[in-house]
Amino acid sequence: PKLELKRGGTTELKMVNFEVNKWVLLPASFEVLDVVAKVLNDHAEFAKVIIEGHASDEGTKAWNLRLSRKRAQTVMEYLLTKGVKRGRLDYVGFGDTKPSVPNTTSAGKAQNRRVEIVKR
Repeated sequence: PKLELKRGGTTELKMVNFEVNKWVLLPASFEVLDVVAKVLNDHAEFAKVIIEGHASDEGTKAWNLRLSRKRAQTVMEYLLTKGVKRGRLDYVGFGDTKPSVPNTTSAGKAQNRRVEIVKR
């Protein structure tokens, strides 16, 4: 997978997916996360990377917040196993508070269930 990272920019990890209502990464996600880890390891100028988890509006606010946090944490932990230094990574979950599109269709809901990385 091609991945473009820019300082101060946000990159959606479109091919990172999890088991339904869980924070277990699906194996198909490993390839893109391996690329992310390589890019981060090769580019020390990205001193801080925030992993952001987002959810659709299905479920309770509390569940969506927990799910989005745990998914972001899972991505961070995966990157740590690939040699990215802990001090460069942080994570946050936003639940369903920052949709990228309206949650009015199943496609929209799927698009809002996402993980993004923000480079500082």
